[in-house]
Amino acid sequence: MLLSPALAAESGSARAQRFELCVRPHLAASHQLARRILKCPDRAADAVQEALLALWSLGEEPPVLRAWLLRAVRHRALHLRRSARRANEREQRAARREHDLRGPLHCALCREHAEAIEAALRELPDELRELLQLRAEGELDYVALAARAGLPIGTVRSRLSRVRAALRAQLVGSAD
Repeated sequence: MLLSPALAAESGSARAQRFELCVRPHLAASHQLARRILKCPDRAADAVQEALLALWSLGEEPPVLRAWLLRAVRHRALHLRRSARRANEREQRAARREHDLRGPLHCALCREHAEAIEAALRELPDELRELLQLRAEGELDYVALAARAGLPIGTVRSRLSRVRAALRAQLVGSAD
């Protein structure tokens, strides 16, 4: 057995030597299988290494070592290939989205939205607009806003909540 109780009692280097002797005959086939799936020698070596680590930590020898190892290499290689494909697709989608956002239509929409927001803010009473701007810019927290306005914290929170709701309603109404 590859990882028998007697092997577990052996020193680390003896266990490693015995492990290497057991898996060495299957390494060439493992690497060939992984290279065929991944088309990249470095990623194929990663898949084989992961399979060998799984075998090392298994605790006992599988009934048919070669079959177990090749199946583990195949699963890990397919997983690496799927992961690389998904990462590539995510990057391409992000690049398309980024490209789309930089177009003239996006710029025009941003200007239009900014103008609508500025118009809605101009319609607010000065004290509410100032509270909202100070809070939105992150300059002051609720306590500091309340102290500056000479109001209780609850009043500041409720006013800001009502102002945000009114702005939201006005902006959504103007978008329709």
